[in-house]
Amino acid sequence: MPTLQNAQAQVVSFLDEIDRLEQSDFPYAHPREALALLKEVFKDHQRLLSKLTVSTSADVLHNTCQQ
Repeated sequence: MPTLQNAQAQVVSFLDEIDRLEQSDFPYAHPREALALLKEVFKDHQRLLSKLTVSTSADVLHNTCQQ
C-alpha cells in the first residue's frame, strides 16, 4: 500500500521526467501538447496530495495515493 510520501515522491519524479522530456526536440507539436496535458494532470494530483493530512480518513488517503 503506497504511503502519502511515496505517492508524492512518485508524482514529483514523473513531473521531473516531463520537464526533462520537454527539453527534447520534437518534429511535431503533438508530443509537446501531450506532455503539457500530462503535466497538468500530475500537477492536479500533486495539489490533491498536498491537501492530505494525518487527520484525513484512511479510506480517502488510500484511494488518493492509489491514483
